[in-house]
Amino acid sequence: MISVLKFFFVPGSLTFLFLCLAFCWALGRWVPSARRVRNVLVVVLVSSYFVLSLPVVATRIAATLPGNAAAETRITSQPTRLIVFDGDNRRGRAAVTLAYYQAGSVKELWLLGDDWLVDELVAKGIPRSEIRHEDAAPTTRDQVQRAAKLATLPGVERTAIVVSRLQAARAAALLRASGFDAAVLAAPIDDEPPTRGIGAWVPRYIGLRVSRDAIYELAALRYYRYKGWIE
Repeated sequence: MISVLKFFFVPGSLTFLFLCLAFCWALGRWVPSARRVRNVLVVVLVSSYFVLSLPVVATRIAATLPGNAAAETRITSQPTRLIVFDGDNRRGRAAVTLAYYQAGSVKELWLLGDDWLVDELVAKGIPRSEIRHEDAAPTTRDQVQRAAKLATLPGVERTAIVVSRLQAARAAALLRASGFDAAVLAAPIDDEPPTRGIGAWVPRYIGLRVSRDAIYELAALRYYRYKGWIE
């Protein structure tokens, strides 16, 4: 249920933008006396989306996530079981998965989610017979619960989880709450927004996406704490 919020009710979502514009249009059409208010709302809305689309703003919002949502850029461990969570930024997840697989220590490779990642990794050279795929864990919490069960399977010493760098804080909090000891490998965004130079101040769609996803993750962390799922 909470994942639906990302696409319909989180600032930065294009769907949320269209819903707000539709509301403003209806307000001006059906309540003539509120047209001045409608105009102000439209200006605030458009201005807000312009600001959220700036890479420098998106980067600052993402930096407020626990751990600063830093991407994993080098091989820092040698996991023998690699579990990949499906979600946003699949190409980034695939790239990190491929790098660790090619490092040679992975004995088991699990993908939890859509089969797009399976096809992508097979296309990159990983044999299909080496990939264990399940699509019955639609949310991050479900994925962590399933990964915790997989960790009890014998024959593997070290387990690592691959997630998007923006999802890493929530996944790590859920892992700690479950008592499941695994490394969290934070995959980069498919197209990382620029962080320096004039490009960081030029509005981009990827900036809007990062702002949206980071705001969603901050809201999700609050919700998870409210539900008692994490500390």
